[in-house]
Amino acid sequence: MSASALVEAKNYTTGAVEEEVLAGVDTIPAGTTKPKAVADGVAPTGYDSVLVSVACTRSSSVWLYIAKDGKQIYPNGLATAGLGGLDDETLILKPLKEGEKWEVGFTNTSTSDVEVGWRIRFRHFKK
Repeated sequence: MSASALVEAKNYTTGAVEEEVLAGVDTIPAGTTKPKAVADGVAPTGYDSVLVSVACTRSSSVWLYIAKDGKQIYPNGLATAGLGGLDDETLILKPLKEGEKWEVGFTNTSTSDVEVGWRIRFRHFKK
């Protein structure tokens, strides 16, 4: 887990749906080839969960990685330069089973450190 301050906001839209948003700003070291984890967690018990979307700073040298139970959803990562940036979330729509672990991280192919702002959104549907 990253040392940056995490912001967690919970918005109960109804008694049956919970929305969770995590956000932070992290420095991704130059030449990082293994994803540097910035957030991780476990899907809550009693809910059907969906990783809805991500948003992050765009950079031609930074790649986003999302893992479920230790396995990358996108083995080659997602180029942040091609995502929607911080102003527009990019839909992921990947389901999470109860108790399934998840992790979000970044790599940086640049020769200098890159500061990345990021946000990840989940929805949890009460069973």
